[in-house]
Amino acid sequence: MSVAFVDTETTGLDPDRHEIWEVGLIVDDVEWEWWLPVDLGRADTAALKIGRYHERIGPKLLTHHPLFAERFAELTRGRHLVGAVPSFDEERLRKLLRSNGACPEWHYHLVDVEALAVGYLAGRAQIHVGPGVGGLPWDSEALSLAVGVDPDRFVRHSALGDARWAKAIYEAVMG
Repeated sequence: MSVAFVDTETTGLDPDRHEIWEVGLIVDDVEWEWWLPVDLGRADTAALKIGRYHERIGPKLLTHHPLFAERFAELTRGRHLVGAVPSFDEERLRKLLRSNGACPEWHYHLVDVEALAVGYLAGRAQIHVGPGVGGLPWDSEALSLAVGVDPDRFVRHSALGDARWAKAIYEAVMG
């Protein structure tokens, strides 16, 4: 299976109002990171705080949306997007690419490392899929630890840091 590990940081949770400001992507062990211009007037301040936007954006070179869209589409063509709740990222990435003239051609089956970890642990009878670690809502950090991946080794709530974390969980489960 051809995969691409992905994560985004956004200005909020509403896909119709909020925007992606950071994208991390790992394809064939090559890492990509983009920072995109956003309208902070529409941002959710809590989301900016979680992603540490004002601390981290600094003097980064921002990538114009059409250049990002073209390159991201090329790198992910035919690949399965893998991440922690990749449907969140995929919905926003699809919208961003289409609005900038690029066609998202990644595989329609997304791989959620949290669901993968739950299935792996349940199959090994290491957890009971019910209330707690294996029950909803899942605790991503507890699942990560349960498969042997220390989440504190990664810069969490940074796009590339979370893509690296998802890759580590995937590799721990898939071998």
